[in-house]
Amino acid sequence: MAKPTTVPDWISDDDAAKIDTPSASKQAEGWLPGEKPPFQYFNWFWNAISKWIKWWDARTPEYNIAIDLEANEGDYETLVAYLADSPAAGDRVRINIDQTLTVKMTIPAGIKLMTQKGVKIICATNLATALLEFGNTCETQGEFIIELSQTGTIVEGVAFNGDDNYHENIVIKNTSTGTLTTAFIVKASKKCNNVKGEIINSGGGTITNVLTDSSTLLSNHIDIRDGINNEVHKDAGALLNLEVTSTAAELNKLDGTDAVTADFNKLHDITSSAAELNKLNGTDAITADFDKLHDIMATAAEINAVADDGKYGTQGMILGDTTAGRVLRAIEFRITGEGGGEITAETVNIWNGDVSGPSSDIAKNDTEGDFSLSASGLVVTFNTSGITGDVVQVLSANLAVNTTGTFYSVNTSYGTPTGIGLTFHDVDGVTLDISTLVIATSFYVRVLYLTTE
Repeated sequence: MAKPTTVPDWISDDDAAKIDTPSASKQAEGWLPGEKPPFQYFNWFWNAISKWIKWWDARTPEYNIAIDLEANEGDYETLVAYLADSPAAGDRVRINIDQTLTVKMTIPAGIKLMTQKGVKIICATNLATALLEFGNTCETQGEFIIELSQTGTIVEGVAFNGDDNYHENIVIKNTSTGTLTTAFIVKASKKCNNVKGEIINSGGGTITNVLTDSSTLLSNHIDIRDGINNEVHKDAGALLNLEVTSTAAELNKLDGTDAVTADFNKLHDITSSAAELNKLNGTDAITADFDKLHDIMATAAEINAVADDGKYGTQGMILGDTTAGRVLRAIEFRITGEGGGEITAETVNIWNGDVSGPSSDIAKNDTEGDFSLSASGLVVTFNTSGITGDVVQVLSANLAVNTTGTFYSVNTSYGTPTGIGLTFHDVDGVTLDISTLVIATSFYVRVLYLTTE
């Protein structure tokens, strides 16, 4: 059913002469046979109903197209035609019934997809391409399920062929006996994609690669839970640039004769057992205080460079990072609503943090000082103009102050050309418009991040 175009507005001025609230006991009891309630009671009821309808209407997202079995709503062919007709960035699509794909579906830039709980995108066809490919600034909200049942090969499950994607939970369920070559892939040179997902292989088929990041950039944050091997697969941007080997295939190359390559060129003689990763020279175990860790060159490019005493990392270097000179910083990112769709933003130092603002009158698609609000109002960004060096990783973000009185969660994104972005979500995982979320209220988010200088 299409959404009604009119909203009831019963006694919009709340005239007290026309409205009388029944007692609690009368509300609990209801009308009795033969009773003639006063007109004020009826006005109270419809006035309250009108207010609730308006409240829900203001918080219910509009969809440009809904795919459903209902009359007056679109079917699969309608969806395909809609996506092919260059829809506007920011358009919202809701899918309420299972959809079966036989060819690649390309989601144009800026489209936001949502599926009803339990609804699946199904493919039983072999594909030499990706099943789903997202352009710039696309978004899926909540759990987005893809179910595969092909007997041959699908080359790519989900491809991110654009920048600034945000996906809360893409789940690929492989029920087939066929092959999925790559479940998730970031295409070359694509940046600032923030994706969480899961891969489940219940059909006994082959999944060759869970995650491939072809971008070679650090600004992508891809976090895929692997139900096959009970592992979490992260891209380079999510691993603090731990350049252990020259190729991803060499990460597990820990043989007694083959030295690990790249920045570990001179860390040698690792034993042939994968269970003996904590041994050097085949016999000397590394103790808890690293007493027997030796023969590692103290160059800036090598991890945990050993100081003169041979025990601890060189001063100024963050242990576990291959690059010297990283700086750990902490700020409180404060956002306050001004009303009228505008916000004020500032950052306050907690420890070695970048301080900026306050910058006021920030509207949608606007930049004031070092802060920006996206055109959709979903992302507020502390821009690189206010940050020392480049952001390597956002380590944590916690909502420390929330004066709205309602529970919300916060997610982050980051990148060299953008900075540190925040998005806020309700208990259902829906990303919310910040400009209307913090009207005369505030969010203070404590952010721990790593920069290049």
